[in-house]
Amino acid sequence: KRPCLNLQMGKCLGPCVGSADAVLYQDQVNKVLMVLEGRNRSLIKELTLEMESAAQDLSFERAAELRDQIQALGKTLEKQIVASSSLKDQDIFGYCRQGTSIGITILFVRDGLITGSRSFFLNDPLETDQVILSQALSQFYDDKILPAKEILLPFAIEDTPLLAERFTDLLGNAVKLLCPLRGDKVKLQEMANANASHIFDEKEKKERSWQGLSASMEKLLHLEQVPNRIECLDISNTSGKQAVGSLVCFEKGEPAPSAFRHYKIKTVPGPDDYAMMEEVLQRRLARGIEEDNLPDLFIVDGGRGQLGIALRVATEL
Repeated sequence: KRPCLNLQMGKCLGPCVGSADAVLYQDQVNKVLMVLEGRNRSLIKELTLEMESAAQDLSFERAAELRDQIQALGKTLEKQIVASSSLKDQDIFGYCRQGTSIGITILFVRDGLITGSRSFFLNDPLETDQVILSQALSQFYDDKILPAKEILLPFAIEDTPLLAERFTDLLGNAVKLLCPLRGDKVKLQEMANANASHIFDEKEKKERSWQGLSASMEKLLHLEQVPNRIECLDISNTSGKQAVGSLVCFEKGEPAPSAFRHYKIKTVPGPDDYAMMEEVLQRRLARGIEEDNLPDLFIVDGGRGQLGIALRVATEL
């Protein structure tokens, strides 16, 4: 019914109460998108023109606001890594194979600045390097993740013309797929390949960390084996209604979202946390026995009562 203090302080247009001018609000959204896309230089030019126009109209307060925004963006630019003096938009794919595993890194360059990266680890893929890279390109881009006008690749792939045509349709501009041979583009490609190789270093560090942690857990909790698969269960309800059980799973210290589960309580009508816990445990453990995928360590939220329920259900099954 009324806005927060941000509106009074001039930090917000107050869209939550309908006081925002639609055109001005959309303009702000577009500028935020420019920042998120790494187009700080283009935005600075745009804001500079606005500041000059405001000064000519004697709107000195507005001009001062724009000056502060330009200075803030300038500080952000100072911290970003300059990748190219050409001010191009580029996506650089790095590729590294170690044994049967693959590391792929994508560096995003916008207006000549590295604005971010994504990395992927593929364990024992069956295809050749050329096919794997082609599939990675094809699966990465869609109508939500648009390609840059220039995509640099570490080696040639067979279906380059088809991919270029598809990416051109997605972007609405011509997209080139290149394998650089000299100059700054080769340096960018080497950087992307080096980042791809670091994926294996990070994975090895994580594995060493997990080995030490899991060995400690095995000892401290008097487990019969290393807890490579851990599941955690919690029950939630609002005065006995809308009751659900939430289960999360970790494998070797990493979240395993495909094993996460959400259970609707079916047999407990009122606020009985123990009975709800019993129902969900019965369902999860019975299915685990049937499918042979029980965890090494199962954690339930609560106290002695919940633990007693869990032990009884496990014993009965």
